[in-house]
Amino acid sequence: MSIFERLISLYANSSRTPLEDFTTEILTGILGSNQKILDTFVEEILKIKGKDFVVESQGYYSLPNDNCRVDMVFENLEIICFLENKVESGEGYGQLQKYSKLLFEKNSKETYLRYCSKYYDKKELKDHHFLQFRWTDVADFLTQFQDNPQIADFIQFLRSYGMGDKKNFTTTELVAMENIVPLISKLDEYLDFIKPKFYKFFGESNVKQSHSIKNNHSYDYSKGSVCSGDGWVEIGTGFHFQPIPSIYVWVWTNKKYKNYDRFNQLFLEKDYIKNETGFSHEDGYFDFSKPVSDFLSSKKMYEVIEKWYISKFEIIKRFIKDTPELKWNREVSKS
Repeated sequence: MSIFERLISLYANSSRTPLEDFTTEILTGILGSNQKILDTFVEEILKIKGKDFVVESQGYYSLPNDNCRVDMVFENLEIICFLENKVESGEGYGQLQKYSKLLFEKNSKETYLRYCSKYYDKKELKDHHFLQFRWTDVADFLTQFQDNPQIADFIQFLRSYGMGDKKNFTTTELVAMENIVPLISKLDEYLDFIKPKFYKFFGESNVKQSHSIKNNHSYDYSKGSVCSGDGWVEIGTGFHFQPIPSIYVWVWTNKKYKNYDRFNQLFLEKDYIKNETGFSHEDGYFDFSKPVSDFLSSKKMYEVIEKWYISKFEIIKRFIKDTPELKWNREVSKS
């Protein structure tokens, strides 16, 4: 296991592993530490002629009524290039168009826009000499420098997350294909099995199922609009698959929710939440999760998993009853 795999494994108990930012920061560090590698990367991967580039991550820029952070910015005296990196997620709404507008403000330099993704994600842009590539291209490029231990570790890290090799099918993947239909069927069985319990605690309205295995590594369903007012608050449950296959239950809100700050404060005040095994949180979000492997020795797996889910539903229900100031709707707050 590479040092980078070990570091990101610290997020093993969180359903929101920061893989995208983590990968971007490693690449920025590697390129920024060696001018030759950086200039070669610009020429061979970004397809830009020049030298003496500098690179920074999370470049902060503003537009009228909007702000944004560009994943990586490459710049020298004559040229500036924005690079947006994606791993499991896709492009944010209008993200590349926003970066294009920012680059038009850099009219004293020659401007370039690049997009890197894990999967094929074709984009149609004409401005700023736009080009796109994939993480497998980055890994291929870095192999010429893999005598550097840090770079060798990064290549191993990319491979461990399916970003380091060209997409030839392996024997393991062929076996997975043979079993994918039974697997999906079993996931559906468990979700259908637990759904009546979910309805009992939180109601049946506004419940939607998500099959976002590719983008979010999850297979679950959620109930939205559980609080009154602007913004979005949801309760959800199901399976997630990264960094390891687990069952989970969560509550999430976006920043448009008027009680967003109070929400974050309240769930960290509750000992019955923060002291619960498998609890994790970040701004606007908390969840409970448990690896599926923990249930393999159970003779009555259905019943044991059901008991786990219900125990977490009870905790969230208790939180709802303890926090009427969050304006929970009638369906989820009723006894």
